[in-house]
Parts: sequence; structure tokens; C-alpha cells
Amino acid sequence: VAVSPDGKRAACAVARLDETRAKLVSDLWLVALDGAPATQLTRGKYNDRAPCFRRDGSLAFLSNRPVKDQGLEEPGAQPADDEERDPVWLFPAGDARGEPRPLTDEALGVGAFRFAPRGDLLVVVTTVLPGVSPADQRARAKDLEKNGPSDLHYGNRAGPIRHWDHWLGRARTHVIAYDDRGRNRRDLTPDADREYRGDFQFAVSQQGAWVAVVERVASDDRLIDPSIRLLDAKDGSSRRVAHGLQVEHGNPLFSREGTKIYFNRQRRSRERHGKVELCVADVASGATTVLCENWDRWPVPQAALEDGLVVTADDQGAVPVFLVKRDGAVVRVTSTASGGTHDGLSATEDGRIVGIRHTLRSPPEPFVV
Repeated sequence: VAVSPDGKRAACAVARLDETRAKLVSDLWLVALDGAPATQLTRGKYNDRAPCFRRDGSLAFLSNRPVKDQGLEEPGAQPADDEERDPVWLFPAGDARGEPRPLTDEALGVGAFRFAPRGDLLVVVTTVLPGVSPADQRARAKDLEKNGPSDLHYGNRAGPIRHWDHWLGRARTHVIAYDDRGRNRRDLTPDADREYRGDFQFAVSQQGAWVAVVERVASDDRLIDPSIRLLDAKDGSSRRVAHGLQVEHGNPLFSREGTKIYFNRQRRSRERHGKVELCVADVASGATTVLCENWDRWPVPQAALEDGLVVTADDQGAVPVFLVKRDGAVVRVTSTASGGTHDGLSATEDGRIVGIRHTLRSPPEPFVV
């Protein structure tokens, strides 16, 4: 669920069976937060998903719809071909019922994207074939798909192969920055190899100054120490803000003012993994503090508020919403009676929390509290 900057509506992707009833595709729906009926925005055979609002209220999303005869948003952009490559699409400003236009033209498509809520920044995650020029990426990918070699290998090159290892292809995951109109493209991770593969996590600061990414770092016990690296959105310089030997970090989230970053941390030993800790680090110094250390739950940061942090945590078979205040106090937001699992949370400027809730007996549904 993506919440509009004015806090009046939310957009979500709703899955359904396609016309052949052989696979799921998604349509975009607009949900009014005052309880008015939802409005369907897209329909058809295309998979429209991952909605995200730009700071001016324009709605963007990913889709496999062809971009033939469509131009990029800015005049003078090169026309795109009719390949399906999942660009970022954008509805006209202030008109979510108009005809969407492609905002990006990544050669191998976009896997995820995010706007800075209060800044001039668009961050997309894409794949890049190493050693291939930008102009030849698409042709080389098609040639490899048709003629091979598949060039697959296990992610753990050192061996032995373990049950959690994956087959990896040739392409590398890169983090690309644009301004929020799809111009001024710059690769923030030009030397990326395989440190961003798998379930890649990233966060964008509210003002668009920083991008936090979780990178895979080899440890001394032949496992991986996921670390959090800060990328400067302007010049691409970077530094680690959270890292440790046999320590795993994840779920980065910037504070509203952008001076702090929340994340999870878990230490491990040869015998066991430790408790999942909720931490906050100062962006400038990297100084880290553990929050609600005595709370016997494993909280996951979801959304930042002016006076605290919205988290979810497993609790007696349910996943309710909690507020962790600046002094470390924990307040349960959703009632015990309502139960259910809450996820994908966002927070409006006036303190409402919007997300998805489901129970064992009911399907996922948007909620506001």
C-alpha cells in the first residue's frame, strides 16, 4: 500500500487470475482513507504492481505493458521499442485516471523503485550485464537467452553447496538514481558484483540525500554478514554505517528528518542466533543505540513518525502494530481482539497508519488506524 503525500488516499495492487486462469496478474486500485468506495485504476492483461507516489501526488508503478509509441515523460527522450521490460510508469500529475507514460528506460527492466517523499530523487533497482556497454545490454541479454550459455553457478563459490544456496545468473544488481522526472541518470553502484543479490533491501531518506542498501559481506565462518551501506545520492560515495563480524543487519528505515537510520541487528555464534534487536544509528557518526532492549519481541521497523517508530512483531500467533517511542517505551496500536497479521505499513503526516491486514479466515485487506 502506498499513501499519497496529502494523506487522503492510498494505492494498492490487487491480484487476480488472468484471462487464461493460468497465472496471477495485478491491477491498481485507489483507496480513499475516509472509507469511500475504492476505485479501480488499471485493468487488462498486464501486471501492474508496486505503486508509489511522487512528492507532487503523481502515482507511479511497475508494469510489463509494452511501451511502443510511448515517449518518456520529458520531451526529447528517445522513443522506446515494444519490448516488455517493466519500466517505471507514471500517471499524469493529478490525474490517476489518465494514460500512464514510462518514466525510465532501463535496458533489463526495473525490479523495484522508490521516490524520496520530500526530495528530487527516484531510485530504481535493475540488473546489468558486466562487461557489456549500456547500448548493447538488451541485445546481449536476448542473445544469451536464445543461444546461451546460461552461465549459472551457485552463489557459494567456495563450497560446499548448502541447501539455502541459489543458482545465480550473469547479471548484477545495481542501484540507479534519477531526479524525480526520470532525468540525470547515475549509477550509484558501478562496481557492484554480487553483494546485492537475493532478497535485496534498500531505503531512501525523506529528503533524498541518502540511499541505504543491505550488502552481503563474507564472514569468517563462511556465512554472510549483511551490512548496511549508505550511498550519497549526489556523488555516489559510500560508507558502511552498520557492520560487524558474525552480525546480520537488515530492514533499514530512515527517520523523518533523515539524520538517523533504524534497522534490525542479530548476532550469531557457532551454536545459535541471538535475539533480533531494534537499533538506531546516527547517519553522520554511525553511533548505534539499541531500542526497547528489554522488550521480549523481535520488532521489524515499518514507518517513521515524528515522535517514534511504527513496528510490527510476532505476538502470540498474531502480528500487531506497535509504536516505539523515543524513550524506548512500547505501545500497542492495534487491539488484541482484532488479531491478524499487519504488514506493508506507511504513516501519514497526521499520524495515521495504513497497511495490509489478514487473518487465517480472511484475505488481505487495506486498513487505516
